[in-house]
Amino acid sequence: YVGGSAGLAQLLSTATISSVVAIVGIIFKLFVKKEIWLFSDRANKADDSGEILFRFVCDLNRKDIKPYYIINKRSNDYKRLKKWVI
Repeated sequence: YVGGSAGLAQLLSTATISSVVAIVGIIFKLFVKKEIWLFSDRANKADDSGEILFRFVCDLNRKDIKPYYIINKRSNDYKRLKKWVI
């Protein structure tokens, strides 16, 4: 903690931001019942264990999981992976 009014203002603004983030998180969990799972291999190429796990999770067709594969849209693998999106 840094003394003075500037230090107190910074402490209060940090506490306020943390509180808002916590409240938004709680509200989000109340309305969104799906977990988000992220998968990736490389930014511009997909052909490794991340892709295999992503396809496996998509094939499970679980309603409580929303899987996303992170890849550059300009990648040659993007169109191929796009068909796996639920």
